[in-house]
Formats: sequence, structure tokens, C-alpha cells
Amino acid sequence: MMRPSSDGARGPEDVSASLQPSRASAVPSVFFLSMKVAVVGSGVSGLAATWLLNEYSDHEVHLYEASARAGGHANTVAFKQPGVKDAAAVDVDT
Repeated sequence: MMRPSSDGARGPEDVSASLQPSRASAVPSVFFLSMKVAVVGSGVSGLAATWLLNEYSDHEVHLYEASARAGGHANTVAFKQPGVKDAAAVDVDT
């Protein structure tokens, strides 16, 4: 391991050694910092990621969606058979 120079600069070995977890903890304390997280897209994956981060972390999570509704490609529409009078609409998942 390199020692700090007289001006306080550290060599590459010093930096990598400081990132190694201590024997008391298997996870460096860097991973416990609260972060601001942006989730782009409110499809199934975006909604799941936002929920999990809100539920199981202390991170500040923001969900961004360009569309007026959440859900991405998952969508239910009412389909009415064309040409048939008084036909009941059927909900169809797209």
C-alpha cells in the first residue's frame, strides 16, 4: 500500500484499500446513504421499482411518466363490435 505524499495526495492502492469493507461490516457504509432516485416510465417495471424503493429503502424516489396514465403498454379498453346495434362493450386487455 502506498503512503500519502507530503501534500496529502493518495495513490491508487490507498483509495482502493479505503473502499474495502471492514471486518466488522460486510457492507461498506456508503451503501446506506439516502439518495434521490428517478424512475422513468410508469410501466409494470417502473411501478414495481418505485414501490420497492419506497417500501424497503430510505431513498427519495420520484416517478416520471410522459403519458396521462400509468401502466405503460398494459391497458384495458372497452371494445364494441362494429356494425352491431346495442352490442355490449367487452373489456379487452391490450
